[in-house]
Amino acid sequence: FVGVLGLVKQLASDRCLPEFFLATNRYTGTHHRIISVFLLICILLYTMTGGDVVVLSGVFAVAFLTVMMSFALATLKLKVSRPRLPRGVRISWYGALFGLVAMFVGLVGTILFDPMLLIYFAIYISIFYSVIYVTLYRMRVTRFIIRSIESHPYLNAKFGATLRSSLAKLNERSVLFFAKTPELHVL
Repeated sequence: FVGVLGLVKQLASDRCLPEFFLATNRYTGTHHRIISVFLLICILLYTMTGGDVVVLSGVFAVAFLTVMMSFALATLKLKVSRPRLPRGVRISWYGALFGLVAMFVGLVGTILFDPMLLIYFAIYISIFYSVIYVTLYRMRVTRFIIRSIESHPYLNAKFGATLRSSLAKLNERSVLFFAKTPELHVL
């Protein structure tokens, strides 16, 4: 899955992002919500940077290099924590470390080119991670909102039943389980 469309679609399928993003356009079959939200984020970033396309390209370069570094870090972590896990593609320690160092050097060079990129990138990534946080912890967030509005009779009467109903639906969903070992008999 290359690009924002494939990434968001996969994250929504894995329930890391709201399933709202999985809706498709009945005429074209495209994921129009993903495209629209990404367009809004791009317009927001473009406006924040004052229309400076060089700065905007730097923000996306930082985002891309950060993602590539996370791939290298994940590869190294899997080599240490799950060495017996069957893999279709193998890479040496040197290859993974070289990739990590190369991405780090590229990231540092991009940031040194314009240190303001860090501020724009922080805004960009905080929006992304806040949506992921609310999605992953939606039960806690919903419980917090329910507790918060209980002391307000008007809000409780207007939204309390709806929030409790959505909390009950969330409790009925299946659970994704991550195991520390690839052996089926341990599961």
